[in-house]
Amino acid sequence: MKKLISILAFMLLFTSLSYGQDDKTYTMAIKKMYEVMGTDSAFKKIINQSISVYKAKYPKEKSWNDVETELNNTSLDEMIIMLSPVYKKYLTLSDIEEITRFYQTPVGKKYINSIPAITQESVKIGQQLGVEIERKINKKIIKTMNKKE
Repeated sequence: MKKLISILAFMLLFTSLSYGQDDKTYTMAIKKMYEVMGTDSAFKKIINQSISVYKAKYPKEKSWNDVETELNNTSLDEMIIMLSPVYKKYLTLSDIEEITRFYQTPVGKKYINSIPAITQESVKIGQQLGVEIERKINKKIIKTMNKKE
């Protein structure tokens, strides 16, 4: 009986250790993908832009140096650890590695460099489409209301 318990305890320990290693391997793969994509510099840029907005809102605040230091020490690693379970829900380690390889190709690099411009133009188009949809809905409602009268 003691032997069985020892074997079960060993298996449980081995399983939890390998699970932790799998998580670390997966998280490191996401980190590599983010590095290849330039996400770290974008992350820092967003933090600094946010700080600038709040500095403009609260220019008399005296703790900005402390706030900047703390937020700039917020690392991408923390975000990756938080996001890892989400990625793991939808993508395998192999998927992450394949995506990373893609981003290292010339077309992958071109795509990464094009994302800001594509996003900016897409937002404008989305806004225009939203206005058009709203116009159509209003027209339809008015037409329906006029029929009821």
